[in-house]
Amino acid sequence: MNVLPLRVKAPAHRAAEFAWVCDVLFGRWLGLPHVVEVHEQAFVSVQAGPGELRWSDAFFSQADARWLQADSLPAVPPPMWPLPDDALRLAIGQDSVPRFHGDGAFEQAPGRVQLPIDITGSVFFMLSRYEEAVAGAPADRHGRFPGAMGVVHRAGLALRPLVDEWVEVLWWALQQVAPGLQRRARTADTWVSCDVDAPYSPGGRSLPLALRQAAGHLVHERSPRRAAQSLLHAAASRVGVTRHDPYDSFDWMMDVNERAGRRITFYFLSVRQPQRIDGGYELGEPALQSLMSRIVQRGHEVGLHGSYRSVDEPALLAREFEDLRAAVARAGGQQARYGARQHYLRWRMADTAAQLDALGFEHDSTLGYPDVAGFRCGTSHTFPLFDLTQQRALAIVERPLVLMEATVLSPTYLGLGDGDAARALMMQLRASCHRFGGTFGLLWHNSNFATPRARRLYEALLQ
Repeated sequence: MNVLPLRVKAPAHRAAEFAWVCDVLFGRWLGLPHVVEVHEQAFVSVQAGPGELRWSDAFFSQADARWLQADSLPAVPPPMWPLPDDALRLAIGQDSVPRFHGDGAFEQAPGRVQLPIDITGSVFFMLSRYEEAVAGAPADRHGRFPGAMGVVHRAGLALRPLVDEWVEVLWWALQQVAPGLQRRARTADTWVSCDVDAPYSPGGRSLPLALRQAAGHLVHERSPRRAAQSLLHAAASRVGVTRHDPYDSFDWMMDVNERAGRRITFYFLSVRQPQRIDGGYELGEPALQSLMSRIVQRGHEVGLHGSYRSVDEPALLAREFEDLRAAVARAGGQQARYGARQHYLRWRMADTAAQLDALGFEHDSTLGYPDVAGFRCGTSHTFPLFDLTQQRALAIVERPLVLMEATVLSPTYLGLGDGDAARALMMQLRASCHRFGGTFGLLWHNSNFATPRARRLYEALLQ
């Protein structure tokens, strides 16, 4: 039986931030009612009946005076804490966990545990993407924070869901001080999505595009098969035959997901007079109306793929959302809730989350990196976003994007192709999510099923 509510006491640093991370940790994830109180001590105290758990208030106290400044970031590599218990090592699947924040002091006595890791500060640092908002944070040519520059990737820990590991440390410690506690049950799952960047192959529209596409397959991918496929589609489309379009995999994707008991979230670009960077299609096209009708009639989900410019123009994002809802209605859909993922995974830490929240989106799933594989937020569990600018919790929920297939397959990024190395990495990420009862968030584009091996790999990830 639970000893409730937990009394969580902390110094008066960043009260809104501390309350939010406690709500995520204790309320949303562990299912434990709690109250947050202020005390004058330099540590966080969690009291469960007569037992007490402590850790140093390292991150919030040290970063408070230099909030969002580069010198408030942790050192890399971090010290590692050897886990003190066989059951904990088994649960996490590791012998040690990193300590980015905390004083390193560990004590265990009857009814009392002191952890060496600042659990609340560390989890806040990861979930809020604090490092991406600091002054002078690096950016690539699309204005995105490069995953390779993040502290977790530089520490060689990007493939580990560190937040989920720290939650297991927290739960283990709570059990030591209050053995009667019971946590919320979790069920491992896989959530599948597709960004409809290009619903049809551009080579079917003009011969110059077909030739350029075929040349790209030969030069950049060394794939004569894909080059020939592009030319075959271009020739067949001239006489109205579209079945050779390598991008038209929508019905097959829905078939295999339905057989696995899953539904897909399709994120559509909703751009008027689109440029090539935004897919080059409009939702009013008959082919797109037919596609969307099939999607909603089969019970799959539609979301907004905010255009390249929309992350910088709130009015444009609002118009795209309005146009998408109108298109879904014309297709016969009756969706009450919508999610979003920004094109190119572009994200402005200062305001994108707040803009999506204000428009009424139920979820976002932008927070994965295009350039490196792994856990951008350190978790495979959903959580409400936090507005670092306005210092407030938001209603919109983040569905972490754990794997984008192009990150692994494409020569632009890791370049592993669709062979054994790619399969091993993808399966490792899926297993890491499921170990912690999390959701493996998989993005696979409809345009990336050029080989039978790619299709087999996709089907294997759904099992």
